[in-house]
Amino acid sequence: MCLHCNDVSFSAERMFHEQGRYFRLWGNHDDEWEHPKQVETLLQKKYGDKLLAVRESMLLRVKDGKKRLGEILLLHGHQGTQNEGEKNWLPKMALRYLWRPFQQLTRLSCNTPATDWEIRDHRDELIYEWVSQKPNLLLIAGHTHAPVFTSRSHKLRLLEDIYMARQLLGKTAETQSRKRDNLQKKLAELSAELVWLERKMSEGEWSKWDMEKQAWLEKGEIKDPKPCYFNTGCCSFSDAKITGIEIADGDIRLVRWPDYDGKPHPTTPPLRQEALRTVFKKLNATPRKVTKQKDG
Repeated sequence: MCLHCNDVSFSAERMFHEQGRYFRLWGNHDDEWEHPKQVETLLQKKYGDKLLAVRESMLLRVKDGKKRLGEILLLHGHQGTQNEGEKNWLPKMALRYLWRPFQQLTRLSCNTPATDWEIRDHRDELIYEWVSQKPNLLLIAGHTHAPVFTSRSHKLRLLEDIYMARQLLGKTAETQSRKRDNLQKKLAELSAELVWLERKMSEGEWSKWDMEKQAWLEKGEIKDPKPCYFNTGCCSFSDAKITGIEIADGDIRLVRWPDYDGKPHPTTPPLRQEALRTVFKKLNATPRKVTKQKDG
């Protein structure tokens, strides 16, 4: 384990930790920190004298002023696919003592959930099915490497937005040149974002996505699932892009780093954004249905 290779990151994290603003969770890639003794022996020195606790999950209680809106559960996401009981020790031991050292020696990256659509889709469904049965609860995970916002994949949201923008453009009079220009610009940005995502798909993922896209185009209605599941996406895209979930100023956002100029800032505007009070309100609302109009 190469702790000294990430000293710059540790130094930045330490500043937050010393201010009481740093909370760390462990996942299947760093399950060494599941054991407090290992944290104390190997990790604590990177964060100074203030005691560091590494948790498996966190539960945040969200308030709007004095009004309680609900709760947000934070976890890595591997919990949705771990085997239970004694059967679980074998794959964990193989990962830690065989596969992980092999990756470190060869620098071979094999993030299966990032390239295998069926595995990722199944894991997302398992997490969604569990949290959708819990009242006033949002769940934010990672692990699958696929961005999800309000229980819909980012690319499916883009497909819907492109469709809606085209419909609106078709209804906008030629005399409304400024509105048409803005709509065309938005349509171009949405289409470019979808193409960027599609180019990163493996052959198997593209095949599944193409079927999903065709099925969506043939449906007469768009139904929103319960907006209870969010996924941070990926921090290992081949072009060094990073996606994540931010919560700030009363909003929850799906963001991408760096910005369009390559600077260390999130893209503006965010990929997705919604007020937390709105998301919690929708948790108890009837699912939205939008009737699609036939083109032409």
